This record gives sequence, structure tokens and C-alpha cells, in this order.
Amino acid sequence: KCFEEFFLHKFRSTLSKSNIFGRGEHVLIAYSGGPSSTALLHLIADGLSVNARRRLQFQAHVAFIDESSLYPADSINIREKVIDLITNQLHYPLHIVSIDENLDNDNSLKDLLFQHTKSLTAREEFIRRRKLKLLFDIAIREKCTKLITGDNCTKLAAQILSDMAQGKGAHVALECNLIDTRNDLVTIVRPFREIMSKEIAMYNRFNSIESLQNVDISTM
Repeated sequence: KCFEEFFLHKFRSTLSKSNIFGRGEHVLIAYSGGPSSTALLHLIADGLSVNARRRLQFQAHVAFIDESSLYPADSINIREKVIDLITNQLHYPLHIVSIDENLDNDNSLKDLLFQHTKSLTAREEFIRRRKLKLLFDIAIREKCTKLITGDNCTKLAAQILSDMAQGKGAHVALECNLIDTRNDLVTIVRPFREIMSKEIAMYNRFNSIESLQNVDISTM
């Protein structure tokens, strides 16, 4: 009980103290089906409910990047589960795009990964940038001015180390900020930036929240 109250307070105070969202503002939530984004969706749904103590006032949209072309064996029925959760249970507008969307040639993203990248780090970075580009495209198309991601403290720490190793230290501060305004049209918001992945896992376990998938490029 104490942990859950602490967790909720940390999440809510992160959002409320900065007055990030305007009333009625259209906001896109990046949902991957993993533990962090599933917890994020659960918390936002609770915050948008009429019984919430500090009710969020924005209009939620959800974006799901279909990565079935990368992980076909682990993506069976994931799309259907996402549609059921977001559309039928939460009743939020859902926007699904394939990670292969708008590629300039006939190759899949998986083919391009193995043809043009040699290391796991390069592949992870390529996919991360690709997904972010697609999320920005969805947000702009749907007139969403904010993009909420489930990037947690643990993930951001690993990303910072990776960026430093690749000589991209100049962007470290922006990569881990609560608010990232590098895109002129869409602002990234990271409400989990001070919450570790272990804390998220505990929150999910205590609330019986099951993630839909937990695969990444390193498991290929």
C-alpha cells in the first residue's frame, strides 16, 4: 500500500507540478505493449477517469507501432489484443502503423537492419529513431501537440551511456528531460523519467497488470 501511494504520488506530481497539459489538448500516448507503456496507460486511464483525485484534462489518443515484421514469432495476436484493450475497453482513439510504413524500397525494415547495420547498438538506435519518427508523424496528423512515452529511469540511463559512447553527449540533457522540445510541432513528455523499471514491474505486479509483449531487437 505504501509503495503504491509513493509510486502514484511520484507519477502525478511529475505531471501536475509542471502544468504540462492544457485543458482539452490532444495528446498522443506511445503504447508498445511492454511493461512501462502498459503501466503508463493504466495510470493515465486512472487519471482521466471521473473519480480521479487530480483529474487529467487532456484528450488521449494512443499510437501502436506494429513490429510484427521484426518479431513474427512473438507478435501473434498482439495487434488484436491492442485493439481490444484500447478501443473496446478504454475507448480511446487508436492509431496503428507498421514499422515498415513508407519505406522507400521493397525491403522490409528487418532486411535493411541486417544489410546496413553491423552491431546490436546500431540496430537498437535505428529502430528507436524509426519508431520516434512514426510517432511524430501520427501526432502531427492527428493534431496532437504532446507525445507521452514510457521511457523510465533505467532505460534513459542506458540510453545516456550509449549516446556518450557514440559521441552524442551534446544531446544527453534533452534525451532525459521531462519535456523534450526539439521537435517544433510535438513535445515529448517522459513522466517515468524518475521511476526505475523495477518500480514499474512492482506496480504492475501489485495491480495485476499484464504487458502484451516484452521483446526487442536484442532477442532476435
